[in-house]
This record gives sequence, structure tokens and C-alpha cells, in this order.
Amino acid sequence: MLVPLAVLLMAAGNPTTQAGPAKARYKRYRNAGCAYSIDYPDGLLYPKGEAPNGDCQVFASKDGRATLTVWGENNPLGTSLARSFATETGRPGRRITCKTLKRNWFVISGTEGDDIFYSKSVAVAGGFRTLVLRYPAGQGATYNPIAAHIAGSLDVTGVKTTME
Repeated sequence: MLVPLAVLLMAAGNPTTQAGPAKARYKRYRNAGCAYSIDYPDGLLYPKGEAPNGDCQVFASKDGRATLTVWGENNPLGTSLARSFATETGRPGRRITCKTLKRNWFVISGTEGDDIFYSKSVAVAGGFRTLVLRYPAGQGATYNPIAAHIAGSLDVTGVKTTME
């Protein structure tokens, strides 16, 4: 499990990384209201529709066991990225296997129950842009390289990122 996590961390800070199986085809989802975009694997995860307020999109596998959730959120209380990182790494029931906190983003990966999760948050002016990919541990061969591609594709161009 450590090798795929190292790949994920390398991709997390590099938006041009094109990791993933050769057979994976990606489509681009753009959220104009929250000014972010992300790739998702077409034919593996399917968009389920934006939240009523337009800030979130959920993608799920046909059986619903694998999900990708991506959202933009405002931060009216001014919670720091470091505080958000501490909250996410401290959630009960999680076994964190890899975590990285940088100046304007963080990545957390591990297991929760029988699932692997991968989370990335980017601090932007007034909020965060976050993705969480969750999939059964037995499907790591399929989803680990996809996680690297997805993380590298999260684009907040047009939104000022914060430098804490």
C-alpha cells in the first residue's frame, strides 16, 4: 500500500500529472459557481448530479461502492488549513497511512472500515476546494492510479489560493 500512496502524494502537488491505467478515459467536470474543475474516469464513475446549491458533485460506480465527491465551501469563520488538516486526520475510525500538509493544500489517505479513502483540500481565498475518493480496499489495483490522476487534475485556476 505504501507505493501507491507515494504516487498519490507526488501527483497531489502536480496538476499536470497524468498517472492512471492506459485504459482509463477521463472527462472533465467544471463547477463554475465554485470555480474548480476535476477529471473523473468516464465509464467507471458516473456523475449523480450537483447539490441543490451547486457547490458539490458526487460521482459513483455502478454498484455505488466507489465514490468521488468534490465540493467548494466557504470559510466564514476563517478556519486555517492546518486546523482543517488536524480535524480531518483526527476523525474517529480512520487509520491514516499517509498525510501531507503543504502551504496551501493537504492530502490524507488511509482506511476507514473496509474502504480506502483519499482526500485532498486546497485553501482558496474565502474557503476550500476538496475531493474525497472512497473505494473498497479490494479494488485498489483499479482505483489507486485513478486517485493519483484525479488529485493531480483538481484545478482551482481563477480562484486565488491562500498561502498560510
